[in-house]
Amino acid sequence: MARLSTPEDRALLTDLAQHPEKREPPLSWGLQFIVRGDVMLDNGSVVTLDELADEVDLPHLPYLEDLPDELEVDWDAPDS
Repeated sequence: MARLSTPEDRALLTDLAQHPEKREPPLSWGLQFIVRGDVMLDNGSVVTLDELADEVDLPHLPYLEDLPDELEVDWDAPDS
């Protein structure tokens, strides 16, 4: 959010999204189901987004996206 991440920060976040088992629950659960987007089915089995993409022949989503360009705001402009 502050745009201060380093390449090492981004590498760590990508690695944790790829391998949530490297952390203990409940952090690993958040990494697996919120960050990575795995889906738990009614029977208790887990399906990854990569597996779902493979089923319909779509490319895999990135684990971490590049930040969009920063907005330029003129904070001194009068309110509209």
